[in-house]
Amino acid sequence: MDKCHKHIFKVIGVFLLGILGFPSCSKEEPDPLKSQFDNPGTIMTAYGVPTAKYKVSGKVFTSSGKPIAGIKVDVSFSRDWLYDFDGKSTTIHTTADGSFSAEFRNYPRDNVTISFTDVDGEKNQGEFQPQSITVSTKQVEKGDGAWFIGTFSVSTTVRMDKK
Repeated sequence: MDKCHKHIFKVIGVFLLGILGFPSCSKEEPDPLKSQFDNPGTIMTAYGVPTAKYKVSGKVFTSSGKPIAGIKVDVSFSRDWLYDFDGKSTTIHTTADGSFSAEFRNYPRDNVTISFTDVDGEKNQGEFQPQSITVSTKQVEKGDGAWFIGTFSVSTTVRMDKK
């Protein structure tokens, strides 16, 4: 087989491996103990998907405007997905002033669904009806130009009705 045919087979092989998602080679090894978000200059050399960082925050009040502590807040990036890419639960609880705040990594989304559930019964001003809302995301920081799309902010204020 001549050089031309060998080169053609090599190009086709590299193309097929790339399509199938096999990692490419790199001279620099990223630190395996840090994520790509801890090393923003790191170029990912393996097949991947775009990701984004989300800063989720808000406050929960009674219908009369008093803050509610202890409300379970589930941040869902897709149906039945209650964990982020780091394996961290996307469930948080409101503090004494009714606020909640957390950061997660997930696929880029135009909006997220946030569910609010009273889990402590009569404590903290009585029992409240569960509620779910869909909130639009807002990009607050650009990404690295590779797989990291950027940081998005999700913020809301909710008033819950008693049961």
